[in-house]
Amino acid sequence: MLYIFAGFPRCGLNAGGLQYAIETVEGLAILEHGAVQYRREGRFILGEDGEEWAGPYDYWMSPSLTSAGLTWRWFPENWCFGNGVTVHKTTASYAYDQIGRILPTEGFIDYTARWEPGACPMEDHIVHLTWLTTAHRLPEFALDRIRALVEDGGCEIDHPEQYLPERHLSESRGWDGKPAMVGRLPGL
Repeated sequence: MLYIFAGFPRCGLNAGGLQYAIETVEGLAILEHGAVQYRREGRFILGEDGEEWAGPYDYWMSPSLTSAGLTWRWFPENWCFGNGVTVHKTTASYAYDQIGRILPTEGFIDYTARWEPGACPMEDHIVHLTWLTTAHRLPEFALDRIRALVEDGGCEIDHPEQYLPERHLSESRGWDGKPAMVGRLPGL
């Protein structure tokens, strides 16, 4: 199952540290490792001979993302989610046709609908995400704890003595629910 959270982990863990916390320190989940990809087209197993469709996708998106207008439709059709834990910075952008006229994608229309008239970011901007894949659906307590580790700035890691600063920790880069770059196209 694919879980998508808003922002980089605010608890100070990097992707490897978050994986270590989830699997080893707190025992919250068994993450899916190996050659697994989630896409809008389904779940795929990647092998030496190519890829094999492994069934439909099952995903959960943080309410922080959905309240900001980021839904499953926001991701383009060729978007691939890897396995384990991934901390990712991507760009929300408009799609253009051959003559350069703005043609927003279906997901971007929903995303921009949350903005006041005239205040929508009419240019590319950065969006931070953290996602993970598990072999099974998480129980509510585990989902709440992982969400707190990623999205809650006041959340502390359990057993900090078990983490190596050079291996598991990184500078905290929080997400405040707003795009990192905001502006309007000239003349709008």
